[in-house]
Amino acid sequence: MNKKAVTLIELLLAVSLMGLIMLLAANVEKATRTFYFRADRQGQLQVRLSAAMEHMVKNLSLVHGEINNSGIDLALPGDSQIVFRRDRQVGGIYTPQDYTDDAWMRYWRVGDQIMFCQNWDRVGLSCLPPATVETICNDNVTNLLFIPQYLAPPRAYVEIRLSGVDVDIPEVTLNTYVFPRSNSNN
Repeated sequence: MNKKAVTLIELLLAVSLMGLIMLLAANVEKATRTFYFRADRQGQLQVRLSAAMEHMVKNLSLVHGEINNSGIDLALPGDSQIVFRRDRQVGGIYTPQDYTDDAWMRYWRVGDQIMFCQNWDRVGLSCLPPATVETICNDNVTNLLFIPQYLAPPRAYVEIRLSGVDVDIPEVTLNTYVFPRSNSNN
């Protein structure tokens, strides 16, 4: 009898063991690929939300006001919108003492989008020409909160919370505080 030959049972065991190893390797590869694509989608969502957050921080940091007139309209219903005042240049010169030439701006959420108007009419509740409504984030926004706050002595700041979600990834939430630069205690 030839001792160097492989029996049918040994061959079947070897093939089964090799198949099991291949199946485990395929599952590890699939899990790794799923993890990678989810992390990539989450990173892309964070980038889109960060760009919107940066846009809001830039404009809100330039709010123009004082102790009795903060430049933030607090009479709005809900907390997913904010209207605020920014000083405009008149003839190339800023006029911080004159509020009549200031521009009112508005951020608000519509569905899963964040909208912005840089010339908001607080009486007619519309965007005035030549400004148009601009979409600064157009997908996956699940929550937008503006929370105006005051410190002692009265110093205004705004907390912004922005959340978004995408398919098969956990919700991404960004949170920041904006302290307007020109808000005076006088």
